Amino acid sequence: MSALAASGEVLLVDGWACDRQALAAPTAALLAGVAAFHAAQPLADGVPLEAARTRWFGAAAPAVFAAVIAELVAAGRIVARETIALAGHRVA
Repeated sequence: MSALAASGEVLLVDGWACDRQALAAPTAALLAGVAAFHAAQPLADGVPLEAARTRWFGAAAPAVFAAVIAELVAAGRIVARETIALAGHRVA
């Protein structure tokens, strides 16, 4: 498993081994959903964190969701606190 994690094919978190390809669709859906949320509600900070988890990662362990969010934050794609917002979002 360590070799697969080192190659980037698998995300290892809290005893879970998740195929990155399996995470690609919910991650893309989350990013698209957050963008749509910003377009529909420009005065809101972002999507509530727990709502995002249940909507786009409901079948995943909470630790897996947290790891994906941490990676997106580290990559500069989102900002996450109590809400998730795209990195460039500003309340209009």
